[in-house]
Amino acid sequence: MAFGEILAFSYDTFCSNKVRFILTALGMVIGTASLILVVTIGMTGRQFVLNQIQAIGTNEIWAEYLGGAPHISNSNPDPLTIDDLHAVQEVVPGIVASSPVTQLSDRVPVATAKRRMSPFLGSIPSTCWCAIW
Repeated sequence: MAFGEILAFSYDTFCSNKVRFILTALGMVIGTASLILVVTIGMTGRQFVLNQIQAIGTNEIWAEYLGGAPHISNSNPDPLTIDDLHAVQEVVPGIVASSPVTQLSDRVPVATAKRRMSPFLGSIPSTCWCAIW
């Protein structure tokens, strides 16, 4: 088919089915706009998260012991201790401050006479810098 025939066929189709043509065009416009919107939201969200990470700074490290691998034997788990904290302070140069933090949770009574599960963070008072959620 020549390009002129394609244009003539398109014009004839448009004239005979205007509603279908308008709905097709509207679908193409909405589809393109939604694709652009989703990509823009994704890129903006990505940049927001990167800015939040960069705001923390490159000189802060959070080390957390999650209990290690599951134990098959009856041996006790080996959690981090205050001695481990002091050993890291001695070995790694440039540590300005460090603080052990522990997280516990328990059911506490609330005003409605029900009990709700609440998390608690604990730290050494002289070095406490953690935020409460």
